[in-house]
Amino acid sequence: VMLSVCVHMCVHYIVFFFPLLLNLWHQAPSRSLAYHSITSLLLFSLSFITFLLIFHPSLSLSLSSLSSLPRSISQTFLFQLFSPSLHPNLGLVWYLSSEMFSDFRLFFSFVLQTHLLFIYPLPLSVRFWREPMLLLFVLLVVVGIFQPYPTVSGLSYSLSLLCFFGGLIKEMQHKYLLVLVLLVVCVLSPLCWRMWMEESGNANFFYAVTIVFGVCQMVGVSMLSWKGLEVQ
Repeated sequence: VMLSVCVHMCVHYIVFFFPLLLNLWHQAPSRSLAYHSITSLLLFSLSFITFLLIFHPSLSLSLSSLSSLPRSISQTFLFQLFSPSLHPNLGLVWYLSSEMFSDFRLFFSFVLQTHLLFIYPLPLSVRFWREPMLLLFVLLVVVGIFQPYPTVSGLSYSLSLLCFFGGLIKEMQHKYLLVLVLLVVCVLSPLCWRMWMEESGNANFFYAVTIVFGVCQMVGVSMLSWKGLEVQ
């Protein structure tokens, strides 16, 4: 139910179907391989039907407000994939898009956003098929890094999942350094933004903070994933 609502708000969240499938596979009774497969298939079918039943009213609501299906799709899903109106935020896409030639900007944005839907989910699902929660965390962080319009709430979602990996976090190296860097970024980001707005600094100041923020997320999820693979 929540996945269908999330996909309507952000099309990248469709990748969370993979950890959902793996979770259904692990939750199904394992009396035999055939029984396990049939039960998993039934659970997936029920989940997919529920997804469609909830997704359809959300799409109908958009149609009622935007008056046509093509306009509804262009204002929701395609808007997120092409990112035609980018403004400075905590992500990495806005600055890269501003430095891109205008003739290639839409193509660059489309490729950068669609690669999240096709490159990461399947390989990561094969590697973390025993740990669907870890897979969900990795995909959530990856989507948050490359999203065109990331928010602080997106980071809070991924941080809230860390409570499931207390044992892995204890084995991580440099975890305190990562926390310190995140705190520094939280302090410097509004300061650099203010300097930019008052013309006492330029956009590179703020973008440098966003790069550190993205690198910190990448390093953190890589370290946690590596410890998860060692446990497997």
